[in-house]
Amino acid sequence: MNRRSVTSLALFTSAALFSACGDPPPLYGTSAPAQTAKTPGPTTPTLKDYPSGSTGNMPGDIIPNITAEGYRLSTKQNDSTLLKLETITLNDKDFHNSDKVKCMLVSYGATWCGACQQEQGALPGDVAADPSFGVLNILIEGPENGSNQVAKSDVDDWTQHFKQNYPVVYGGDSNGGSRNDLKALWNGYGSTIGLPFNIIVKVPSMTVVDVIQGFSPTLHDDAMGKCEAAP
Repeated sequence: MNRRSVTSLALFTSAALFSACGDPPPLYGTSAPAQTAKTPGPTTPTLKDYPSGSTGNMPGDIIPNITAEGYRLSTKQNDSTLLKLETITLNDKDFHNSDKVKCMLVSYGATWCGACQQEQGALPGDVAADPSFGVLNILIEGPENGSNQVAKSDVDDWTQHFKQNYPVVYGGDSNGGSRNDLKALWNGYGSTIGLPFNIIVKVPSMTVVDVIQGFSPTLHDDAMGKCEAAP
């Protein structure tokens, strides 16, 4: 073998070794694979702060930001068997943070109360017909008048019977008694309270406009008129 052949063989061997020991070429050429764009998930809307000021249950007061466990029933879902209990407040999207509700009732009731049953039979139609009208129903007592007792099963029976299209909350404590902080919103309206007990609230200022005790067939119209007349 002459000198030129030896040199050519050495160069070929070196090139072969370099190619074998180097990184393998990319499978799909030199361009990086395209990245799949991720679809952003749903965002939680930011709630406005609840109004500040003097709270109470008298006309001109800001109603306290009631918080209780209940069913977030609506015109789209009025079957409580398909929902779970959740925390509901007056600062929710159903009330203070609603872009539709202008006037609402905080409506106290009991399962033994015939007038409360009349009201719950009528209010779903009022809410369905007028998106600017809202209701929060608080079940404060069960089937026994004066027992000061209410159970989750009472709320289940109540909502499954009347199929409300607005939130209904459990006005009881962990011992099965009625919550005193919720009943305190009756203070100043007499020693005997007529159920249903309805506090009319102007939204979004959340100011108390008036109180109506007992069932009234013109409750919706009366409440809306009082809200419109209030400053």
